[in-house]
Parts: sequence; C-alpha cells; structure tokens
Amino acid sequence: GSSAVLALLLGDRLVISAVGQFRVVLLFDDGSSRELMRGTDLQSDAECIEDARGHIRKDSLIRLPDADSNDAEKVLMARNPFQVLQMEPQALDEKQVRTQYRKMALKVHPDKQTEDAESFKKAFARLDGAKEVLESLCGAERSAVADLHQVLQAEVHTREGAAQLLSVDGAPMTETEQLAEEAAKSSRRGIKKLEKLEH
Repeated sequence: GSSAVLALLLGDRLVISAVGQFRVVLLFDDGSSRELMRGTDLQSDAECIEDARGHIRKDSLIRLPDADSNDAEKVLMARNPFQVLQMEPQALDEKQVRTQYRKMALKVHPDKQTEDAESFKKAFARLDGAKEVLESLCGAERSAVADLHQVLQAEVHTREGAAQLLSVDGAPMTETEQLAEEAAKSSRRGIKKLEKLEH
C-alpha cells in the first residue's frame, strides 16, 4: 500500500484529501502547531481505486466506462452527480431529476440483479446521493449551476484542461508570473459565480 496527501488552499479554505497512513499538521510562524487530521487505517487497493472512481473487472483497472461496462460500473465511474444521472444543467428541474432517477434506478436496483450485487448496491446509493444533490440545485440560479457543471466537467489534471477552466493560455512557458495573476483573477471570478449557489 501507499500513503498520499493532497492539500489545496482555495481562497480561505483548506481542502485535504488523503489515503493510507498520514498525519496533517499546520505549522505556524510562531512555532506552534495544530493537528488537523490523522489516518491510520490502510485502505485496500480496491477501496482506493473505488474512491478514485475506478473499477476493477477481472483483475483489470477500468478508469472510464467502456462498451463492456454494466450500468452499475457507469454510475460508479461517473465523475459528478450530473454524469451519474446523465443530465445536463439546462435540463435541471425537479420533475426531470425524478424522471431520470427512476429510469436509472430500474437499471441499477440491487434487488433486480443476479450478479455483482455489491457493485449494484454501491451504484444505487450513489444514484440516491446524486438525486439529492441535483434536486437541491433545482432552485439555484441557472448560470451558477452551469458554472458548477463546467467546473465539475473540467479536466483540471491536465494543463490544457486547467487553462481552459481558468480561461488562460495553456501553452508551456517559462515566465509564469503574468499567467499566475490571470489565473488568480479568473479563480476569484469563478468563486464569486459559484457563491450564488449558497444563497
């Protein structure tokens, strides 16, 4: 097994994700410290893969749904609630969410499956969670929901995807100061747009 910690400072929020054995401690300028979290339970490789939205089929790791993926695998590998329910933000209203939920629930309900029951149980639970999230977004401002969808769909682990999300130049460069300023401005604008969802 392995251990890893990813910490992101997003505005005034610290977001931490970790697997394996880890300890996250804040160290302050005055020499004091504060433990934020600790992990001692090692997850199995299979659990780590599932947490990363991967799926194991016949000892092979599948990261994206393929032609052989069953409905449960597609739900489990979906990157966000919109993908789980196969919905676009412009189609978001409570009736559409419930209709799409019922359609998907028939496909992944564990009581209707004879094989791989555990995957279908997890998929059904994920489907329930996605329905709740999307229903909570139904009353939100449409443009803010579209902005959230854009963020969730972005391939931010690639330079091109991150550049597209932040509306900055994605070409490799050695002088990055101006690019960093543009990215920071774009991030602040994006955060302001997404703050509309909190109201």
